[in-house]
Parts: sequence; structure tokens; C-alpha cells
Amino acid sequence: LPFGSGNDFAQNIGLNRDFDSSVKVLQQNSITEIDAVENESGVFINTFGIGIDGLTNFYASNSKFKTGSLRYFFGGLKALMVSKPFEASIYIPELKVFIRRKIWMVVVANGKTEGGRYTISPSSNNYDGELEIVVVKSVPRLRILIEFLKLSFGFPFKKSIIESYKVTEECKIETAYKVRAHSDGEQIFGNKTYSFKLLTSSLPVVTDMKSR
Repeated sequence: LPFGSGNDFAQNIGLNRDFDSSVKVLQQNSITEIDAVENESGVFINTFGIGIDGLTNFYASNSKFKTGSLRYFFGGLKALMVSKPFEASIYIPELKVFIRRKIWMVVVANGKTEGGRYTISPSSNNYDGELEIVVVKSVPRLRILIEFLKLSFGFPFKKSIIESYKVTEECKIETAYKVRAHSDGEQIFGNKTYSFKLLTSSLPVVTDMKSR
């Protein structure tokens, strides 16, 4: 049942905030085996974000706003004011890709959205056997602020400021120093190295099949 502040995973599998309709979906008992992602912190099913993404989540989780949209909007604005690009290395063995550069954030996406409305990975879904690694380049702060405002209205990142890679197996991300991160909205801090392994069709959940 979706009781989170953002409810992104719930929305991505066809549920919404209405309790009665969610109960009806449960009663239908339509099972879908979704993908999950394993790393040092455990398992996540929607997104894992490092950088502005993680700091936004930190501020949102400590916000006094009751609604998820306001929490993430003002948390994001605050994060944008204090964040700075950081050096990261990203290694994707199956694609023979190795990146080392300064970036604003990197997201390992199994689902489309974060924060209830922020479309980080438009092409993702939770049962397609793929992850998308979304890297936001070290563009000027004003540019990233404009992109954040667009995200707040449901528009995805402009393609020119990101790099994205589809992954079906595993990847590794290493930062030059400790950077705020989140795993499905839970704070992760203290790590500099993260390894991710896709667990395809590993978690059976009740979903609204009509939404698919």
C-alpha cells in the first residue's frame, strides 16, 4: 500500500494514493515479477541517487512540509544552492565503458521517477530487465537550476546535459570523496564506492495490470 512521501514505485506499477483503489488492486492479486538491484547497502527497487539527488533527499526527509511534492521541491532548491560538482568514476563492464569526470549527480534507475513527479529516467520500468545509468554533466549552476524547475513540472532532463547507459548486469560507481546518496529515499552516507547488480524478475509484487 502506498504510504510514502513520493510513492514513485507505487505509481510506476499502477497504484495511487487512494486507499480503497489500492485495496481493490490487492484483492485482484495480479502478480508481476519485478527487477531489484543489489548493492552494499542492501536491495532497492526504484532509484539510487548520488550527488544533488542524494542531498535533495536528505533535505526533503528533514523538511517540515507534509506533502511530498513540496518537500522535494524546496529540498532540491536548497541542494542546488550548496552542492558542487564532484569527480566520479563509473565502470560498466558489459559495455566496456569507463568514465572519470566531474558531474552533478548520477542515478541508477530501475523506475521512471523520484519525488513523486521528477522524471529521471523516462524509458525505465521496473520489470524490463534493464537499469539506466543517468549521469548529469558538470554544467553551470544556472543551467542545472533551470533543468530542476523543468523536472518539477514533469519534463525530463534535456539530453544535452546528461549521458545515459542501459545496463542488464552490473556496474560500479566510485566518488573522489564522500557524497550524499539515497537508496529508494533512504539516506546513504559514508561510502565512496558502490557496486550494483541487477536481479532480474526477482521480486513478485501485486500490480495493477491495466496500467501496463
